[in-house]
Amino acid sequence: VLRRAVERLGEILLAGWPQVDRTDIDSFAECIVRLAVSLVALPDSPTGLSAKVISSLFTPYVERILAKTVG
Repeated sequence: VLRRAVERLGEILLAGWPQVDRTDIDSFAECIVRLAVSLVALPDSPTGLSAKVISSLFTPYVERILAKTVG
């Protein structure tokens, strides 16, 4: 199930960001899927993990992989 979810999310991300390296897409997709599964299993986060916190963690990575395509 996880493998298929990662593959499918990778396909979706690659469709939106065709210029991004597949390795970067796959890494990002796996992190997102694993985070989603963790949040489903344990929805109450002791650290207050919110969409804002998640965004602040992933934004630098997304900006970096997108920046690699400019040039």
